[in-house]
Amino acid sequence: MSRPDHTTVEPPRELVLARVRPHARRLTVPVLLLFATATAYGWFGGRFAEEWQNQAALAGAVAVVVLGTVLPFLTWLGHRYTITSRRIIARRGLVNRHRHDLWLSRVTAVRLRRNPVQAAFATGNVLVESGSELTLELHDVPSAKLVAALLDELTEHTPPPSRLPAFPGS
Repeated sequence: MSRPDHTTVEPPRELVLARVRPHARRLTVPVLLLFATATAYGWFGGRFAEEWQNQAALAGAVAVVVLGTVLPFLTWLGHRYTITSRRIIARRGLVNRHRHDLWLSRVTAVRLRRNPVQAAFATGNVLVESGSELTLELHDVPSAKLVAALLDELTEHTPPPSRLPAFPGS
């Protein structure tokens, strides 16, 4: 028995290579604020002479925790960068979501910017350029050098002359 000869060619699948969020270091101040608020309310809560004063202290503590801890945590949780074999996807927001897709075939340059604090934590801002007008910035990415190297490899950029191997015989 012969089989009909109609082969289908499937396009290569898009593979997820990395998923990262901004470094959790930005949650240090909100966590310290949470501990300070809990300590202050634990000390002062219920010690006022009037009941409305105790309720106002509780409402103030709840407001500080919500505005100073919960909202920054949700903001951090809402940022995510996904690098696939074909594109970079930047997502922002939990309720009102914003998504930015950048195809790797359109990337013209990948740069890494770091300040001293970011260098101490091995993080940085990875700038992905696509033409003269469009730049996607991945903010405070953990292992920024590794992410930038991965994007360089995926976009097949040649390394700058300072990183080229020495020519044999020179």
